[in-house]
Amino acid sequence: MIPKVPRDSRGYRDYTQNEIEWIDFVTCMRSSGIGISTLVTYYQLFKDGAGTSTTVGRTIGRYGTSD
Repeated sequence: MIPKVPRDSRGYRDYTQNEIEWIDFVTCMRSSGIGISTLVTYYQLFKDGAGTSTTVGRTIGRYGTSD
């Protein structure tokens, strides 16, 4: 679920801001109780781009809060 991160000349992972934000998002979603399989589905929809927002809403929406 975390994309492969390139390494620098010393062998250390060289994270971009997008990769850091994605890791933060996944961490937050896991902390809220969303399962790995749901996140994998979300990631696939995210990669597919436009036209998937309704499906994303249904996939993630069932975990909404009752504030």
